[in-house]
Amino acid sequence: MSSQRQFSYRKKYCYRSQREEQHDVVIKRCFQCDQALGDGPAYSVDGCTYHAKHFACCACRQPIEPTQTFQVLDQDKICCSPCFGGHYAPKCSSCGKGIVDMCVKISRKELYHQDCFVCSRCHHPLTTNDVLPDGEGGYMDNECYWASRLHKFVLTNKQKALMDYAGS
Repeated sequence: MSSQRQFSYRKKYCYRSQREEQHDVVIKRCFQCDQALGDGPAYSVDGCTYHAKHFACCACRQPIEPTQTFQVLDQDKICCSPCFGGHYAPKCSSCGKGIVDMCVKISRKELYHQDCFVCSRCHHPLTTNDVLPDGEGGYMDNECYWASRLHKFVLTNKQKALMDYAGS
């Protein structure tokens, strides 16, 4: 799983493993193109530094600006938040869209956006403290759950009473 990051202007760099030809200095290099960074703007993430023009999303190839949030995926790939939500993020069990922010975790396979985790009967937001299964794959709050159970109980007993009456 990846984690959301903001830009960091740390002094960590990816270096070439060998010394530069005829020099006893290590030259800072772009992780993407392996060229010297020079004096232009550069961004550093997780110990690797990039030219500003090479700091781009692995999915849409658009440059990532200093004001944007992004994800660092496996194998040092960087992904903008919109692409991460569409391609890589875990999907909400209700709406099917990617979850990039806070979520409600019911089980390992059941994740919901906070706005999508609502009572299947009254559609009010749920918390994990007052959740009961609705019997159809969704969840209800306590009040709706017990009202639903009472309604089913009344219908069942009404049918039994009618059948008993018709049978006599």
